[in-house]
Amino acid sequence: MKVRPKVKRIVGLTGTPSSNGLMDLFAEFKILDMGARLGRFIGQYRMAYFKPDKMNGPIVYSYKPMPGAEKAIYEKISDITISMKAKDHLKMPELINSKYLVHLSEKEKKKRFLQLSQEMDIQMKSKQLFLHSV
Repeated sequence: MKVRPKVKRIVGLTGTPSSNGLMDLFAEFKILDMGARLGRFIGQYRMAYFKPDKMNGPIVYSYKPMPGAEKAIYEKISDITISMKAKDHLKMPELINSKYLVHLSEKEKKKRFLQLSQEMDIQMKSKQLFLHSV
């Protein structure tokens, strides 16, 4: 955010702008427009468009959009946002499954098995190290 005012032009690209819900849009658009559309502070954004959902006393764990919030949010960002659905724009050919059998000599099988077991051993050891450090 400190550098953003010095940037004259910015383009944000994402495959899923609200993958975890509408709450995620705040940070992305604050970087794009310095808070012009959705507000300068996350608290303002929450109060305007969300209500507490899961809570434990005064602690709020999640929020859910108020009625009409999704439409209002998308209207506010519509002037700088293009949204496309894959089903409307993506034409993929039908999937073709191919199965190829590969025959290896005994020497090749042993060599490949040794390589694979070494790779798996390294992966298992790194997971064990991670679990021990946690």
